Amino acid sequence: MKTQTDSHEVKANAGLFEELGEPSELQVRQAQAQAASKRSQGASRVLEPNRRQVELRASELESCAHLIGQSVARQRGRREIQKLLDL
Repeated sequence: MKTQTDSHEVKANAGLFEELGEPSELQVRQAQAQAASKRSQGASRVLEPNRRQVELRASELESCAHLIGQSVARQRGRREIQKLLDL
């Protein structure tokens, strides 16, 4: 049974790449051989992501620098207070 989508697909496929023409028998055999060799190599592996790698964006770097600056300022402040207490 033909549906509306089937007729649209036939029309679309008929008009695609008409200017290229049909592939030669040699091209078809080469493409089939190439596909077969890829299949014989087995399925491609999906590598596990390295969770220890972190991507930092400029905004994240700025916020990190701000936090580090605040921490250094507090440490300096604590040292200054300790110096005053030691007197």
